[in-house]
Amino acid sequence: MRKIIPIIIFIITLFVISGCTEYIDNDPTFQDKFDNLQGAYKSALLATGKNQMDAGDKFTGFENVWNAFYAEYERKAVNEYSNEVRWKFYMKEINKYVKEGREAISEGNIALAHESLEKIRDTWQKLFERNEVDNMMYRMTDFHTTMEETYDLVMNNASISEVRANCEPLRDKWKEILNFEPEDKKNRFNELYKGEMYNLKVLCGDVTGVPLKDAIEAVKVGYSQMYAEFD
Repeated sequence: MRKIIPIIIFIITLFVISGCTEYIDNDPTFQDKFDNLQGAYKSALLATGKNQMDAGDKFTGFENVWNAFYAEYERKAVNEYSNEVRWKFYMKEINKYVKEGREAISEGNIALAHESLEKIRDTWQKLFERNEVDNMMYRMTDFHTTMEETYDLVMNNASISEVRANCEPLRDKWKEILNFEPEDKKNRFNELYKGEMYNLKVLCGDVTGVPLKDAIEAVKVGYSQMYAEFD
C-alpha cells in the first residue's frame, strides 16, 4: 500500500499540471499560426524597446494575435510540443505577461510593457529547451542572453579578461544561426551575419583601438538588425 500511494500522487500531479491538455502529434496549421504570432510579437518587442510612437498599437496587434492563439492552444499541445506536460502552465504564464503588458500600456509605461514582452521570450526559450526545438528564435535568444550578460559586465567596468571570457561563447552562438539561412534572402542574411562577426572580433580584441563600451554597443546593434529582419 505504501508503494501505491506515491504512484497515485504522481499520477494526480501529472493530471493537475496538464489540466486536461489534449496532446496532438500533427496539427498542420500550427506552424503558420505560430509564425504569425512570433511576427506580431517581434513587432511589439522592437516598438516598445525603441519607445516608438506606435508602440501601443504594435502591442495591441500582438495582443490580438496572442488572444486568438491562446484561445485555440491553451489546452492543446501539438507537434514538437505534443509531449509537453507543462504546456498549459506555460501558456498561462505567457498570458499573464501579456496582461501585465496591457496594464503597462494603459498606464503609458512603455518600458514596463517591454519588460513583460521580454519575459515572454524567456518562457518560449524554456519550451524550446524542454522539447528540443531548434529554430532561429531559439538561437537568437541564446545569443541575446550571453550578449546581455557581456553588456552588463562592460557597463559595470569588469576587467577585460572577464568580458573576453564570453567571446568564444558569443562567436559560437552566432555561428549557429547559419543553420537557418533563408534561401530567398541569403545575401542580406550573410551581410548582417558577417557584420556582426566583425563586431565580435572588435569586442574580442582581434581589432584594436576600440573602447569596450563602443564595441558591445556595436554588437547589440548588429544583433538588433538581424533580429528585426530574420528572427
